[in-house]
Amino acid sequence: MSDDFDNDSEFAHAPDPQKKNAKSSKKHKERRRIVQRNGWKCTYVNGRLIKREPVNDKDCKETAVANRKASKKAKTIIEEHLQTPVNKINTSVSADKISALVREFADIKVPEEVKTARNEEASQNKVKTDQKIEKSEEQEKSSCASFGENETSYLCLFYSFDIVNSTAYKSVTIWWPVIIMELIQTIRKRVTGNQELANSQMWRVIGDEVIFVLPIQNKTMLVSSIDSIFKLLQEMVRSLKNGNFIENIDNQQAKKDAVLLKDQTQMLSLKCAAWIAAVSDSHNQANYYNNISFDYPGTSQSPEMHEFLGRDIDAGFRVKQETMDRRLALSFELAYLLKDIRRNCLYIIDYVRLKGVWENSLYPVVWYYNEEIIRSIYENTDNYHEYNKSEYSFANSFRYDETEGNDLVINYFARGKMPRKKKNGSKGSQSPRTQIEKDGVLLPSGMFSVDKAFDKIARDRNLSFKMDYLKELFTDKVLIATSIKKPLELHLAVVCYDPETHKVMIARRSENHSLNPRKWDFGCAKALSRENIIDTVNDYYLHTFGLQIELVLDKTRNERQPQPLAIYEIKKHGHIKKGLILMAVVKNKTEFHDSSIYEETKWVNYEESKQIKEDDAVIDFHNTIKSVFSYEDRLNNID
Repeated sequence: MSDDFDNDSEFAHAPDPQKKNAKSSKKHKERRRIVQRNGWKCTYVNGRLIKREPVNDKDCKETAVANRKASKKAKTIIEEHLQTPVNKINTSVSADKISALVREFADIKVPEEVKTARNEEASQNKVKTDQKIEKSEEQEKSSCASFGENETSYLCLFYSFDIVNSTAYKSVTIWWPVIIMELIQTIRKRVTGNQELANSQMWRVIGDEVIFVLPIQNKTMLVSSIDSIFKLLQEMVRSLKNGNFIENIDNQQAKKDAVLLKDQTQMLSLKCAAWIAAVSDSHNQANYYNNISFDYPGTSQSPEMHEFLGRDIDAGFRVKQETMDRRLALSFELAYLLKDIRRNCLYIIDYVRLKGVWENSLYPVVWYYNEEIIRSIYENTDNYHEYNKSEYSFANSFRYDETEGNDLVINYFARGKMPRKKKNGSKGSQSPRTQIEKDGVLLPSGMFSVDKAFDKIARDRNLSFKMDYLKELFTDKVLIATSIKKPLELHLAVVCYDPETHKVMIARRSENHSLNPRKWDFGCAKALSRENIIDTVNDYYLHTFGLQIELVLDKTRNERQPQPLAIYEIKKHGHIKKGLILMAVVKNKTEFHDSSIYEETKWVNYEESKQIKEDDAVIDFHNTIKSVFSYEDRLNNID
C-alpha cells in the first residue's frame, strides 16, 4: 500500500501541474505539505520541515473544510478515472491506481470509503496471518506435548573420552597396546565406580575413543554428572603426567620398564565432550525433537547391537571435534540447561560451522571448566597455592605456548584485538581476525557472553520450544531406559597351585575395587562370547600376576576344556554375574607389583589359609581352598 493513505489529517497544497506558473522555471518544482499531528501544525517543503506551530480552533475549522473539499474532489476524480463508484472499489486491485491519482492530483484527499475498505481488508489479512502463525505454533507445541503416557521418551547424556597423541605414542614404545588398553579399561572402571556415573553404559569404542550413555533423571543429576565427568578427566590427565597411571597398571611385564614408560606416557592426555538428547524407544509416534534407540538384530557371526540415531546424536559427534587436551566441550543444548546453575563454569571459545548442524550456521564452541574442582584436585599436593586463587582460573589453565597452531585458542584470545601475524607461511599464518573476517564469522563481543549470547541464540534459532521440551523430560520418577546389549561375559576364577611349594596364590583386592574391596580372592578373568577360555585365562594371569599357568583340563572328553571346580553367582549393579572356579598349576612366576586391582599377593598352604578370617575374604573362600587341596595328588602329577 502507498504511504499516501497513512493519516486522515494529512493534506497537500501544490500547484496543478497542467497550469503553467510563471515561477516554474525553477530547476525543481516546490511541493508544500501541511500536516496536523498531536496538536501541532507542521509545514513541509520538498520533504523538509520548515515550520512548526500549535494548532488553534480556526486552523482546525479550516483544516476540516479543506479535508471535506479534498475528499469530495477525490471521489469525483477517482470515479471518473476508474469508472467505478468509490464504495465498490476493490482496494487490493486498485490501490496502485488510486495512489497514482493522488500523486497526480496533489490537492485531493483519499475518500473515506476507500480508506475504510482498505482498513477492513488489511484487518482481515492480519487475522489470517495471525491464524497461520498460531496454527504453526500450536503444531510445534503439539510436537512437544506429544510426550505422554504412551511415549517412552527420556533424556540421555552422551559423553566421550578420547586419547590425545595416541598415534604418535604408538611409534615410540612397544608397550603401546598394553598402555592404551589399560587406559581405556581404567576410564571404564572409574566411570562405573563413580557414584554419579555408575548407571552409565559403554556405548562404543572407536579406535582410541570410548563413548558412554547415561539416562538423566533431573537437573540436579545432570549438573552432578557433568561435574563428575570433568573431575574424572582432570584426574586421569594428571595421573598420566605425574606417572601414577603407570604405577597402577595391572600388567606385571610392562612394569619392568616402568621408568621408561613414565617418561614416554607423559605425551598422552585425554579430551572430552558431552551432549544431551531426548531419546525414544518408540518409533511410531513422530516427535520433532526425539532421537531414537533400537537394536540391530544379532547373527551367528555378530552379537545384537544397541544403536542411537538422530539429529542431536549427529550434532554431538560434530561437537566433540571442537575440544582439545584437558578440555570438556558441551553441546549448546546441554550448556543451555546448565547455565542457570553453572553459569561461571561455561566459556564460549569460538563460533564454527559444523557440517550438517543448524543448516551450517554458526555454532558456539562451549567449554566447561569448574575452578572449584581443579582446586580440590590440587589442594592435597605440593603444588597447591592456597592464597593464589587466580592460579586455578580458566585464563591460567592454558599452557604458555598453547596458542601455537591452535585455531580455537588463538580465536579465543584474539577477541576484540588484532593479533600479530606469523612471519612464516605455514598454515594459519594469517591473523585470526583476518581469517574470521574472510570466513564471515566476525561477531560482536556480546556474543561471547554466556548471559547475552545463549538467550539470543535460542531466540534466533527458535530453540525455545525444544528447550522447554527437554526440561519437561526432567522427572522425579526412576528411569528405566533400554540397556545396551553386551556380549555374554563369563567370569573365571582360577586357584593357582605351585607344586614346588605346595601352596596356592591368594590376592588381596585394592581399596578402590568396585566390589568387595580389600578382600582376599584368587583373581578372576573375564571371557567374552567371542574369546577362547584357555587363552583368556592364561593371558590374564600372566599380565595381572606374572604367572605362567597350565589349567587342569577334563581329559574324559574329546574337546579338552577346563574342568570346573565349582559354579558361582554374584550380584553387581542390578545384574547377576555367572562364573566358574577352575584349577591351574604354576609353571613359572615373577615378582608381583601392586596394581589398581590388587594390592598384594600371598602363597599359602592349607593350614596357613585358615588364618584368613571369613570377613576378610570372598564368599566360600575357605571351601574353595579345601576343595583344591583335596586334588593335591592330581595337581602334583599333572603333565
